[in-house]
Parts: sequence; structure tokens; C-alpha cells
Amino acid sequence: MGRGEVITLQFGGFANFVGAHYWNIQDELAGLAERQDYRGIADQVDPTVLFRQGENAQGQATYSPRLVLFDHASSIGGVSTHDAAPSAAALMAAGAAGVATWQGPVAVHQAEPVPRSRFAQELDAEPDTSGGAGDGQADLAAAALHAAVRHLDAGPVRSWTDYLKVVLHPRSLVALGGLWGSEGAAFAAGFGPRAAAAAPAGALDDWLDRVRRFAEECDALQGFQALSADQGGFGGLTTDVMGALRDEYPRAPTLLFAVRPSADGPADADGQRRWRLSEALSAAELAPRVSLYAPLAPPPSPQSLPHLRWRLGDAFHTSAMLAAVVDTVTLPYRLDPDAPPRPLGAPLGACDLHSLAQLLAGRAGHSIVGVAAALPAPSLPDAHAAAAAADARANGIPAANGFAPNRGAVEACEPPFTQRCTAGWSPGIAAGGGLEAETVVLRGARRSGDPVSTSQAAAALDASLVREGVRCVRHRCVAAAALPIPLPFPQLFAPTVLRHGDVLCAGGSQGLGSAPQGLGQGPGQGAGPPAAGGAEVEAVPVLSRMFATAGAAEFARRQLQIFRGTAATAQGRAVLAGWGCGPEEAADVEEQLLALALAWEVDDEFY
Repeated sequence: MGRGEVITLQFGGFANFVGAHYWNIQDELAGLAERQDYRGIADQVDPTVLFRQGENAQGQATYSPRLVLFDHASSIGGVSTHDAAPSAAALMAAGAAGVATWQGPVAVHQAEPVPRSRFAQELDAEPDTSGGAGDGQADLAAAALHAAVRHLDAGPVRSWTDYLKVVLHPRSLVALGGLWGSEGAAFAAGFGPRAAAAAPAGALDDWLDRVRRFAEECDALQGFQALSADQGGFGGLTTDVMGALRDEYPRAPTLLFAVRPSADGPADADGQRRWRLSEALSAAELAPRVSLYAPLAPPPSPQSLPHLRWRLGDAFHTSAMLAAVVDTVTLPYRLDPDAPPRPLGAPLGACDLHSLAQLLAGRAGHSIVGVAAALPAPSLPDAHAAAAAADARANGIPAANGFAPNRGAVEACEPPFTQRCTAGWSPGIAAGGGLEAETVVLRGARRSGDPVSTSQAAAALDASLVREGVRCVRHRCVAAAALPIPLPFPQLFAPTVLRHGDVLCAGGSQGLGSAPQGLGQGPGQGAGPPAAGGAEVEAVPVLSRMFATAGAAEFARRQLQIFRGTAATAQGRAVLAGWGCGPEEAADVEEQLLALALAWEVDDEFY
């Protein structure tokens, strides 16, 4: 029995790109729970937290995400927003019957349907092996699927529906009407336009009704998690929906990830101006309406993740990376606290979403948090060798006979493994000084090529956190379940990453996680296109950290400074005016950003 259900919301194209990978990971995890070699590991994650069980017309059980997602009708690929598209003959008959006084000919102009991706077609054609299909037929289908995945990875991927494996519930998809001309350009270019620009009157009530119906099915609603592509008009739409949800479910916490395809935005001056104004508006409008607000974007430098190779600016690649981080960050409230103990031990640190929000929001109620992660996480250090090397160094004992120190000494001299290959995923928010609280998740930990128990992983994690020398309120979660790599996941892993996520050192051994020279260089960084390495990776360990820090106050002050400076220019005022943000609204934004910064300046004597 889990700790309760969570409802997910997704807003906008890139958020749905991330969400498609996220749901593919959940689907892969549920599939692994049925395999004998993964039983006892994957089944420690409770799928009922995110999925609902229903029944189709044939009486068969169905499982679908408890999800409401928003996108333009033109951005959902070859998926129909209706149960069945009417035929041309039916349209002609309807047109002729619609105007009784017209006796002339009726012409129907019907656009060609958007073709489905090769992967989606192969997925539909995959044989049902439960009925005793032959091994040869299943092998051919698997080969066709793998070929379709390579076709996807070659790009470009037009829509998130091109690789989504999970079947959505009929009331999950909210397809917004098309926006044409200047209206559509304005909606795509910035945060300002609201839901009214893309939806008819009363649409907000319909959207909330979809959420209500999912909530009514829950036995114990934990809260909401949301992904928002906040740099366009979907940021304004998210603001409206989040405000309505807060009013209707005041006690249900909301964790919002503001996902962006890059940390830097467009290169042109006008694009940069809109990007920076949208960043400030997102923080000012969204952060006060949710329990936790986490900006999320890939690290700006590929060198910070030396064992990944991704195409900069490719939504299919960058969204897969963000989905892996989101899945790990949200793992604590998806673990089954009643899972039976297994050879690798029970998961440690399972908690509910409310507890997580209370920990990170703190006594001052600030909601802006940062995220850091190592993908894949380095191998755990050898505890005994590292301790011996640390004692020798503390006593001033040099390397024996002038030779190089042993592996334990190398591990002890390096930074703690919690800081190795760990990059910041929240632009402008660094852990730095003033760390107040954090939640640390380590999943699928390995040492010297073998999985380790959760108790051993927790001991190594605790020792590494102590070595960092930072004291704060901390929650740590350790689970044996590594991050599963689903079939349509892009080939992001370098050749240094082995099948189960072990990382090869420069000398070809497994262990410290240092990369050979030249790896981790993405295109645009002087290394050419990414190599097709790590193609057989099934799962990887991941270390994630979500933290509340005084750096969030600096983030809010910086957003305030940028907003004031940009809004003071003629071009900035014109952009804001186009978004319906006049002088009074701009003053409100400044006031909200200042309040977010001052939330950290709480006098301890009152507590």
C-alpha cells in the first residue's frame, strides 16, 4: 500500500517532450517488475501512485497515467484528438444537410493526416506474445522496433507522440485550438499571453473538472506534480491553472518543474529580451502559487557530464535528460514503504510529497529550490581502502617506496563521490553557501561492477556527505532500483558506460568514474557529432539533490534586477505591453520578486 496518489499536469510542447520520456520510464519500470531477474528491485516503486486502473469495453484491466496535459492541436503528431475522424463522404453529407436552401455542389477540402512516426507504427504492429506467438515473430518485431528507435535518434523528432509508449486516458489530452498570425507568434514567444488567448470562455472550468475526476478516484491524494514549458504562452496558462488548483485544493502540495531546453535561450537580442522577461515573470507568477518551484535545464557545458553525449538544442535529447532527473527527484514519494525486504534490502527514505514540500519550503515558506544531479552516478568508493588512505594522509605518511598511491588513497584524495560528475540543473541557483535543507536520492548504487545493498549505499552516502562539511536539514533516500532505460530513449551514453551503468576509467577498469580524454564533448564544442556509444545500456545509477539555499534569494534578486533593467527600455516596455503587462502589472511583478528574495531574511529570534 503506497502513501497516496499523485496527479500530474503538463503544459506545452517541451514539457510534453519531457513527460513522454518520463512516462516511458514508468512503463519500463512496471515491465521490469514482472521479470524474474529484476523482481524485488523494480517492484519497490509503487506504480499506483501515478497510474490509475480502469476497465475497457471488453472487461480487460487498463492502466493509464493520472495525467492532464496541454498542447496545441497542431503539436501532437499523428494522434487524433477525437475518437474517430469523419470520412470525406460524411463531411459532404453533413455540409449538404447543414444548409437546406443550397442545392449546388458541396466541396470538402480536407488536409492530409499527419503521418505517425515509424516507432509508433512498429509499436502498434508488435505481436501479442501472451497468446503464444512464435519466438521468430517476436524477434522480428523487436528488431523492427530497435531499427525504428535508431531512426528516431537520427532526428529530427517532430512530436512527443512519436515515441510515447504509454496509452493515455481519454480525458488526459487537452488540445488547444490553433493560433494564427500575430496571435500565434505572440503566444509562442513569451510568458505573457494567458489561457484566454488559446481557449474559449469557460475552458478553465473544464480543465479543472478533468483534474477533479482524477482526484475523486484517489483514496489519499498526496498532491500534484507539474511540468511547464514556461518560456512561452503556456507559462501564463500554467499560472491560471496553478492558481485555481491552489484555491480548490489548498492543502495539497504542488511540485512544479519549469523545464527549458537550454539554460541560455536564443542568441538574437530580441529572443534574449523575451527569454529574460519570461524567466522573471515565471518566477514572480508561478513560485508563489506552488509549494516548490524548480527551474530545470540541461547543464550549459557538456563537460560537466563527461559520460553523456547529447545534441545541443535537440528537444528529443535534452528532454530525455531532464526526464531522468525528474524521475529520480520524485522517487521518494513513489516508493512503496511496505515493500518486502529483498537481497539488496528495502528502500530507505520513502516519504510523501507533503513531507518533502515541508522540508524544502522551510519555516519561511520560500518555494524556489535548485536541482543538481550526477547522470550516471559514479561508483561508490571502497570504504576500507579510502579510510586507510585518509588515516595515512592525516598522519603524514608518504606513498610507500616512492610509488604512486593505491586506489584507496586516490579515492580519499578526490572530492567526495557525491560531488563527482554532479552538475547543476537549475540555471542561476547554486548550492553554494547558505544551504538550509536538501533531499538526496541515490538509486541503483554500484561498486566495482556489482550492485550494493541499500544499507551499504546509505553508509557510503552518509560518509560522503560528512566529507562535504556542510551541515543542514537533510533527507536522504536510497533505493536499489536504478534508472531503467526504455527502448525509445536516445543513445546519450558514451562508450565508457556499460550495460548496467558502470563507468570505465581511462585505463579500462571500472570504478572511479573518470572519463577518457575527449569524451563528453557535444557538437558545437569542437568534437563533432555524438558517437553511438552506450547503445546497450539497460539501467544506470543516478544521484540527485534538490535543495533550498540562500542562492534562491540571489536568484530572485537577479531576476528582479534583469526585469527592472529590461522593462525600463523602450523595447522591453513594448514586449510587456504586447503581453498585457502594463506599468501597474510590472510593479506587481517587481513586488513579487522582491518578496521572494526577502523570504530568506527571517529573524531567528521569532522562532
